[in-house]
Amino acid sequence: MSLLFIIVFACSNVEPRCECQDIHVNCTNLRLERVPPDIEEEMTWFHLAGNLLNTTFSEDTFVHLDRLLYLDLQNNSISNIPPLAFRNLWRLLTLNLQHNYIRTLSNSSFYGLTNLSNLHLQGNGIQTIEAMAFYGLSSLILLDLSCQNINNISEAAFVGLRSLVGLDLSHNKITYLVDGTFIGMPHLLSLDLSSNTINVISSNVFRSVASLNKLITDEFRFCCLARHVELCLPPPDEFSSCEDLMSNLVLRICVWVLGVLATFGNILVIAWRIRFKHTNQVHSFLITNLAIGDMFMGSYLLIIAGVDARYRGVYFIHDSTWRSSELCHLAGFISTFSSELSVFTLTVITLDRFLVIIFPFRVRRLEMPKTRLLMALGWLGAAILSGLPLLRIDYFRNFYGRSGVCLALHITPEKPSGWEYSVFVFLFLNLISFSIIALGYLWMYVVARTTQQAVQKEQRPSDNAMARRMTLIVATDAACWMPIILLGVLSLGGITVPPQVFAWVAVFVLPLNAAVNPVLYTISTAPFLGPARRGLRTFKRSCKLSLTMDQRRTYSSTLGSTYANNCSRCDLDYNLYPRLEQTNGKLQEDGGSCHCDDGNEIDTEQDIKNEATLFALSKRHQKIHRWRSGSYRNTTNVARYSSSASAVLWQSSSCRHVNSSIDTAISTRGEVIPLRRLHSDSRGNGNK
Repeated sequence: MSLLFIIVFACSNVEPRCECQDIHVNCTNLRLERVPPDIEEEMTWFHLAGNLLNTTFSEDTFVHLDRLLYLDLQNNSISNIPPLAFRNLWRLLTLNLQHNYIRTLSNSSFYGLTNLSNLHLQGNGIQTIEAMAFYGLSSLILLDLSCQNINNISEAAFVGLRSLVGLDLSHNKITYLVDGTFIGMPHLLSLDLSSNTINVISSNVFRSVASLNKLITDEFRFCCLARHVELCLPPPDEFSSCEDLMSNLVLRICVWVLGVLATFGNILVIAWRIRFKHTNQVHSFLITNLAIGDMFMGSYLLIIAGVDARYRGVYFIHDSTWRSSELCHLAGFISTFSSELSVFTLTVITLDRFLVIIFPFRVRRLEMPKTRLLMALGWLGAAILSGLPLLRIDYFRNFYGRSGVCLALHITPEKPSGWEYSVFVFLFLNLISFSIIALGYLWMYVVARTTQQAVQKEQRPSDNAMARRMTLIVATDAACWMPIILLGVLSLGGITVPPQVFAWVAVFVLPLNAAVNPVLYTISTAPFLGPARRGLRTFKRSCKLSLTMDQRRTYSSTLGSTYANNCSRCDLDYNLYPRLEQTNGKLQEDGGSCHCDDGNEIDTEQDIKNEATLFALSKRHQKIHRWRSGSYRNTTNVARYSSSASAVLWQSSSCRHVNSSIDTAISTRGEVIPLRRLHSDSRGNGNK
């Protein structure tokens, strides 16, 4: 049996309360205001916790204790580390500075600690780290700066940490990171920046830490700046990538196509329902409400598509700002409001049809006053359901901003605050509505088919058409709601679904009804197709008539130009056209003078039939004067030259004064009509 004797003795005459045990000095909780200067130099462990060394701590305090391996200075009210204070402690392995009042780490605060492997700074409330603050800590492996109040990190603040592999800056108040912040750490493997308020970050801030393989942040956008990192947290959500809000090209095209179809298709339905009165006003009123709800979904898709186009290539920089913006919250409100209003309206439409088909005589169908009241309640309910998450309640904290597309669908295994409300709205209520719609149409089809078979044994073509239409209605509703419901149920069961599925469901599946409903309930129906076909035929006839009239006006303008060029000289052959009168514009030729007044186009059928148009001249004009349009008719000598008279339609905006000779004109029948050359004594008239 061996006995171990521990000898404790006083190792300082200045402060005899300090106890020494072998090479350990213990001056803990003695309220000392200065370090005893006569401590033996051979001591390697020095416990100085719980004292008041703030006023006397200087660069020469530990200059003579160059053999120290362990130094404990916690709870000493130290507010500043003098530069070069540890310059002689090159053997020191552990330095404990916890729970002091150090606010700033200055340049060369730890200079000389070349073998230090453990540095404890917790609980100091550090605010600023200046450049070269850790210079000299070439052997430090881990550095914990968490739970401080750091809000300013200078460029090159960590230069000198050549062996550092782990840096923890979590739970601080860092708002920005500049290029060069992390230079000087060539072997850094892990960096924790979580629980900060970083808003601005330079694009090259992580390039200096090429060896980094684990990065923990609050937002996925920081991972986009460190793509070489193997493990970066948090992972991207289902809708975002480092470049675009819509990371898939097909997804990007779909959101634009569905947005345009849903918006303009439902605008067409609303305009048509308002323009044309229908015998079934209740049904038309319900369809109009459905179109308004679906139009909101189209607006939501266009907002998301516009944001994706706006931030394309740089979305990750603006991801946090976008998801916390008022526009994102508005987009989430619009999508939820549209979805719930459409679901409610489709349910009411189904119930209205159900009552008419199943109970045609026993139950009175919906009337307009009751329908208006019912839809007013539906609008109010949808507004309340979609508006509650906008209230500033902790339970709904950033409810719509949890994903890049501003949807609060619960289709992921995570259970953030407010997930119960999402399950109630998108799973429970929608499942009930879909069940009512599916069972209602199935019952209606069975009753309608039974009735038709009772009247006529052979199956009529309308039976198949009705079946196809009802099946299509139920199928589109199922395609829209069932994937979301099923994924929600799977997520509640803890089953993980591939993230790629979420984006398709949220952007393509959810708005599908908004794009298809206008076709199902309006555009494909007979009341719409009939007037549409008639309008199309009328439009085609109008186009043909317009083309025909344009041809005639073109021919007429040529003769009008021919006559106008000679109007001021009365150059027409008097034997060919003894007298010209304008039907509407009062143009007449009397002997050797002409009177050219404004006129309008001949628009009666009889006038058009009596036209005899000249459409070409044998020579070009050389001099121009302004002339206004008119219509001309030969009221005499009609039978001599044309069986269809000689009236001329004229629409040209100019009349040309001619000093050259115009010999002939050619009629529509190919006849060459001579024109009289002007005499030299009659060339003095001005323009008419």
